[in-house]
Amino acid sequence: MFQFSTKSLTTSWMFMDRFMPMHCMLDNGFKLIHLGPTLHKILNEDSAVGSSFFDHFELRNPQLFMQSAKGEADGEQSLRVNLCNGNAKRLNAIAHKLPMEQGYLVNFSLGVNAIHIIENLNLVATDFAPTDPSIDMIYLIEVQQALLRESRKVAIEMNKDRKEAYAKADRDPLTGLHNRRALHAFVNRIMRRQKFIPFALVLIDLDRFKSINDTLGHAAGDRVLKIVSEKLGLLTRPSDLVVRAGGDEFVLLLGDFSDVKAVKRLSHRIIEELEKPINFQGEKCRISASIGIRIIDSPCDFDEAYNSTDQAMYDSKKSGGGQVTIHNED
Repeated sequence: MFQFSTKSLTTSWMFMDRFMPMHCMLDNGFKLIHLGPTLHKILNEDSAVGSSFFDHFELRNPQLFMQSAKGEADGEQSLRVNLCNGNAKRLNAIAHKLPMEQGYLVNFSLGVNAIHIIENLNLVATDFAPTDPSIDMIYLIEVQQALLRESRKVAIEMNKDRKEAYAKADRDPLTGLHNRRALHAFVNRIMRRQKFIPFALVLIDLDRFKSINDTLGHAAGDRVLKIVSEKLGLLTRPSDLVVRAGGDEFVLLLGDFSDVKAVKRLSHRIIEELEKPINFQGEKCRISASIGIRIIDSPCDFDEAYNSTDQAMYDSKKSGGGQVTIHNED
C-alpha cells in the first residue's frame, strides 16, 4: 500500500485521481478532505468535502473505523458500503489507515451494481482506472446500446415498409382508389360496431367501356378509369369509401346514409357526370353507368347484400344502361 508524507500527500492527489478515481481521503475525524472525480460524480454533491464520511456512506461492517478510532486496528480492511443518496445499493471498498496519523484512504469499486450505476450516471471509460474491469463492462454496454439503436432503426424501417405494403395492398395501383380488400375490412368494422349505423351500398358498372378499349386501346381505357375515379371522389364525401372493385366496376359505401331518395339523386348525378365526353388524344370517349343500390340498415351477411345489389346493377344494364335500380324497390 502507498505511504505518504504530509508534504507529498496533497501533491499526490492528481496521480491518485487518475489511477484511483473512486477513492476518497479522510482525516482522523472521518471528515472528507478529497474525492476522486468518479466518486464525486457518484455522490453528486458539491459540498461533500468537509462533511462527515458517514453523511454519505452507510457501512455494513463499520468495525474498522470504530476500532481505528480507539487505536485498536491498523492496516486495511474490506468494506461493504451503501450510498445514502441511493445511486448505488452496494459498493465495495478497501479502507487503509495512513501512517503518521494522516487519516484514511478509502478506494471504492462498483461491485454488482456496476451496470446500473454506469447507465444511470453516464459513466465512461475515463471515469475508471485503466485496469478497472468496469471498463470492459462499459464497452459491452456501448456495444449493446449500438446494437439496440441499429435494431430500433431496422424495426422502424420494417414497420414503415409494412405500413406502405398494407397501404399498397389496400389500393388500386391505377386509380389510387381502395380495392376489394379495403372494402371488406371497412365493412367488417361497420358490422362489428356496438351501435350499427345504416349505410348505402352503390355498385356502378361502366357502359360502353369495352368498346373504348377495343377501338382506342388500353391507354384510353386507363384514362377513362382515372377520370371516373376522380369524379366519384368529387361527388362523394371524405367519409365515404370509393372502391374500384375490378375492371370497370366501382363500389360506393355511403356511411350514415339511409335516405333512398337522396341515394337515387346522387346516382343520377353520377350518371350525368360520367356521360360527359372524356378527351383522349383528340378522340372523345363516351360512356355511361348502370347503377344498383341497396340500403343496409342492420347487420347482415354482406356477401348476400353485395350479390343482391349486383343483381340490381345488372337489371339496370339489361334495361339499356344509364339507369338506377334499387334493391327491393316497391
